[in-house]
Amino acid sequence: MAVTEKDWYQQGVQLKQKGHYQKAIEAFNQAIDNKIKFAEAYFERGVCFYKLGHSRQATNDLAAAAMLGCEAAEFWSKYDRNKFQKFRRLLETFSRWAGPSAHLCAFFK
Repeated sequence: MAVTEKDWYQQGVQLKQKGHYQKAIEAFNQAIDNKIKFAEAYFERGVCFYKLGHSRQATNDLAAAAMLGCEAAEFWSKYDRNKFQKFRRLLETFSRWAGPSAHLCAFFK
């Protein structure tokens, strides 16, 4: 049985949840290779890039996800690079204040 884009996507989500962001990116790459218009895979890969500090790749993937109809990514598409950096600093401040287990948004899980 062939591995589908959904299989790769699920593997990526599981890896992301464990904090294995680079391996998750590789799984999301496979999902996108199998289905070029896979909005959720772009979104999740963008979050992984963000977690690794790669803001340009994160912004590009989140914008692509928004263009493909991912509702969670539409929020991100409204921010240019400067606003993205300000938002990142806000998240970092929130994390320091609330502690590492706090979740500001569901998609950062």
